[in-house]
Amino acid sequence: MQSCRAFPGAVVAAVVIGCATWAVAQDYSQDYGPEPSSVPADNADAPAGDEPHERIDYREALELGITPALPEIEGAVSWDLLITSTLGYDERFDELRPMFPPEVRALAGTQVKIVGFNIPLDSSGRRILLSLISPSCPFCLPGGPETMVEVEAEESIGMALEPIVLEGTFELIGDGVWGGRYFYRLTGARQVS
Repeated sequence: MQSCRAFPGAVVAAVVIGCATWAVAQDYSQDYGPEPSSVPADNADAPAGDEPHERIDYREALELGITPALPEIEGAVSWDLLITSTLGYDERFDELRPMFPPEVRALAGTQVKIVGFNIPLDSSGRRILLSLISPSCPFCLPGGPETMVEVEAEESIGMALEPIVLEGTFELIGDGVWGGRYFYRLTGARQVS
């Protein structure tokens, strides 16, 4: 009977992760729906209520007060660089995949520092997402895959509402098999402030 007590927690975690994955998929379907050539310029000929979806820019979110600004940390990788990666069509795999600029590719396999907001993925605190944008809903991811880094930490990282700084080995997700979740991973990570 005691083993049944842990089961509801696993179900809740699976539901939260499932909802987060669904939210990302919905965001993709909105961002990568019609080809730009099929959308009328300036919506001149678009029917009422048929405007193309636009994702809010990080700077707009700052101006609107939706997310707090991250502190400038010397030696940390800039989110301005990381958000330049996009989702595009890759002929080799005949599917949408991450497209990494050369400057981002150069970070692969190197030790980096990144500052962001902590979104826990499990109860151990060793698997988290580090996000550019502060989460406002416990069931939704706050941005696209270019605004998050999947983290595998050496030790538990405590929950914090304030930004944290992590250091670890930077990896690109999607150069080989891509699961359609995030673009980046930080392995062997540890909190440095």
